[in-house]
Order: sequence, then structure tokens, then C-alpha cells
Amino acid sequence: MNRLESRWTAIKDALDAESRSQSWPEAASSLRIESYAFSGILSVFSPMHYEPNYAYPLFIWLHGPGQTECQLNQIMPQISLRNFVSVAPRAPQVSEGTRGYTWGDQGDHFSTAIDAVFAAAERAGRFRLNPDRVFLAGHGCGGTMAMRIGLAFPDQFAGVISLDGGLPQDGAPLARWKEARSLPLFFGRTNQSQQYPLDRAKQDLQLMHNAGLSYCLREFQAHESLAATALEETNRWMMKLITR
Repeated sequence: MNRLESRWTAIKDALDAESRSQSWPEAASSLRIESYAFSGILSVFSPMHYEPNYAYPLFIWLHGPGQTECQLNQIMPQISLRNFVSVAPRAPQVSEGTRGYTWGDQGDHFSTAIDAVFAAAERAGRFRLNPDRVFLAGHGCGGTMAMRIGLAFPDQFAGVISLDGGLPQDGAPLARWKEARSLPLFFGRTNQSQQYPLDRAKQDLQLMHNAGLSYCLREFQAHESLAATALEETNRWMMKLITR
């Protein structure tokens, strides 16, 4: 087990501790934190009618290009207001021409993204969580980064979701393909997507099929990249894994 895996295991062990006495307001909020190598901003979303005696699934969201952690506020009403404790870290790289941020694809960006995800999970530990039900999801470049992290740590997540973001195209994302066979993957693609064109989706399907991965690819007829139908299907897919 390498250093990052040991650290993530320690975080999950902490999530498995006794339920905390504190709870968050039933709304999304942003806060600045400093944890390990990550110094940034998180958005935290508490489920409606939070029940401290129930161990909630954790939903970690990596926002899309040109967006911020506040994208979590927009998507959770479409996913579920009750089913998940949710957190979203802000990407570290400024997105040119926008007021938002983006997830880069270089090696140091990967390390920073891992730190952001770990910090988000640690912060969510103030809630009562089920450490075996941690879902990592993202949109566009955030979805691709979610896949990169999930495939690098396939034993640590209950499922990984990418909406209009494909598999990483460099850095040997399938280096742990044998372990990743047990990791459920969900890809949602809008039919006119420019971020995730059809040809690339077909290439990803072939790669995942050849590796024997467990995946689901859904195409949605929508003009918006983050269509309500895609978010609703994301919730259904996660709930099937939770209740099986």
C-alpha cells in the first residue's frame, strides 16, 4: 500500500467512527479550509432533514470547466436533496476567459486534485457517513479527473460518475485495470456534446470492454450539458448500487 492509499484508508477509517454530535445547516455553504497540501474552498451540502443516526453515502463532486464549487448548489436539487451528504472542492487552476476554475491534466494537477478530494472527504467526516458508500463524480474535465482518481484508487470508491467527460487520455489511467474491474463506472453523454464527442466515447467503450471493466454509458437527448435527465439518472444509478 503506497502513501496515498494509506492516507485515504486512514480518512475512511475516520469516517467509520462514531456519529458526530455536530451537524451542518440544511443548505449548501462554502468555506475555506487548509488540509495537507490542499488550501482552497469547498462547498458542503447537507441532506434535507439530516438524520444523525443514519450513515449517509458521501457524494464528492468535481465541477466542470469555468465553474466553481458552487455548481454543487445547482445539481443537488436535481440529484437528491435527501439521499447524500455532498461536498465539492474548487479546482486549483483558473479557467482562461471565465471567472471560474478548471481541472488540469498534468501530473502536478493530478496530485492537487487528489489532495482536494481527500480534504473534501475529511471535511465531510463531521457528518455520519458510510465509508463504503463514497461516490466520486464530475462534469467535463471534472468528470475526467474523477475517472483518473477513481481508477487510481479503485478499492476506495463505491462508484465513479463522469458527465460529458471521457477517460483520461494520458498517464496510463488503466494501469490498475485488474483491480478496477470491481469499480462501477457511469458515463453520461449528451447527444450534441462537444466536450465528449461520439468518436471519443466509442474509443472509451472499446478500452473499457477490452479491460473487462464494469461500466454504463447513457446518452441523453438534451441541449444542456448538465441536463436534469442526466442528473436524475445519476441518482438512480447510485441508489441501485446502495440498495443492492
